Amino acid sequence: MIESVVDMSESRIKNIQKNITYTFIFQFIKLILVFLNRVIFVACLGPVYLGINSLFTNILSFLTLADFGVITAMMYSLFKPLANKDEKKISEYVFFFNKIYNVIALAIFILGIIIMPFLKYFVNLPVDVDNIYIYYFLMLINVVIGYLFVYKTTILLSDQKKYIINSYDTKFYILLFIIQVLILYLTKNFILYLIANIITTLLSNIFKARKVNKLYPYLDKYKEKTLDKKEKKEVFKNVKDLFLYRIGAVIQNNTDNILISIFVGTIIVGYYSTYLMIISGITSFVNLIFSSIKSSLGNYIVKEKKEDQLKMFFILEDINFLIIGFCASCFIILIPDFIEMFFGKEYLLSNITLILVVGIFYTENIRQNIWMFRETTGIFGKTKYANLVTAVLNLILSIILGYYFKIDGILFASIISCLLFAWWMEPKIMFKEYFNSSSKKYFFNYIKNVLIIVIIIIINSYLININLSNIYINFIIKLILTVIITSILLIIPFIKSNTFNYIKSIILEHLNKNKKSN
Repeated sequence: MIESVVDMSESRIKNIQKNITYTFIFQFIKLILVFLNRVIFVACLGPVYLGINSLFTNILSFLTLADFGVITAMMYSLFKPLANKDEKKISEYVFFFNKIYNVIALAIFILGIIIMPFLKYFVNLPVDVDNIYIYYFLMLINVVIGYLFVYKTTILLSDQKKYIINSYDTKFYILLFIIQVLILYLTKNFILYLIANIITTLLSNIFKARKVNKLYPYLDKYKEKTLDKKEKKEVFKNVKDLFLYRIGAVIQNNTDNILISIFVGTIIVGYYSTYLMIISGITSFVNLIFSSIKSSLGNYIVKEKKEDQLKMFFILEDINFLIIGFCASCFIILIPDFIEMFFGKEYLLSNITLILVVGIFYTENIRQNIWMFRETTGIFGKTKYANLVTAVLNLILSIILGYYFKIDGILFASIISCLLFAWWMEPKIMFKEYFNSSSKKYFFNYIKNVLIIVIIIIINSYLININLSNIYINFIIKLILTVIITSILLIIPFIKSNTFNYIKSIILEHLNKNKKSN
């Protein structure tokens, strides 16, 4: 029954498997290199430059508002023509988005220059640091260059070929790591460190664009063709709706570091960013898994019944929880020892701060499946104000609580603002407007899953309370126990579920195919 209900075509499954395989390879390599880069960065330049780098990264993240969520709008627009193999329409969309991205790159650069005189109000350091504006300008250039050729590479995302992007990203990330490590060791020069980032970003984009030209040679054939007014109007409507949603997400996700710098200090931003580096590295696995699924899901939604889509939604929702719940439990137990091992005790924040950081991770990423269905079904217009309202609440609460409770107040505000609005509004709209169904089952599962993960964390805290004199052996034992205990406790509630049967059927089918091929 499960196979007949949720079965995707063999080509979709293959593309998902291929995308996820390359995703894991790339993300694993990136995670290791980001970690090593951070350790070497701290050893060579110290916490002051770490704080500056983290703060400017967040400030520049606001400039990505200028893209209005165009990448998502472009992916959505390409799903249908790619499924129908309509080369003319694909080309028309690609080159229409090229014009939009040229405007975006220019807008980001101008906005970035306008912000420069105000940097002094955000930077809060105990000592003066030279070349602050040069550092910021170089990081701005890297952001602008990142938008070159995006109009071409996005077609790979829509066409279930993210593995190609990951392949290039892996190669150039290794190259960047080698160059930056040499720069840090030989010169300890932050300017050269940033210039290396610009050069590799540019080269990576050029190579990916050339690959797209080879895979889709027909793009230039219809280069002079343009979309009709109705199609342009639909694109701009989607862009507008995505912008209203995106502005909320950007404000919500990027104000914390800025407010921490203002209320607590820029160096604390560096300490906090070390926690985020670990969590963001693991989160990237989750994001890339779902982005690998997204293009195939878009194709699935175009062709399958609404009833089957709903059943697929709940299966993916359970899978999302198993991944996010496992990560949250491991973070609580393992992050403090990890930071102490590689960065030192001075980089540790309080246990309350750790719980709040993991709480933000959970409340945000548990919505991955909702976000994926929102973007592939095209109902972003219905949810465009959800993140905006949440962001406004977050900003107000962060300023108030940050003034009184510093970093913990700012982080707590992020969790509360999400729970007050976005976490219930988005699924309610999804079920009502798209599935024409009640959202009660979704909220019941959500509350049940929160209770499960809280119980698991409490059990782990009691069972894995180990304090050996050798911190490295201590960490390894904690890691093994946390992974085993968390996995067992997470799997037990789902053994008889449709999700477990579905995963088991895919694994068995894959094993059978391998046996036959051998």
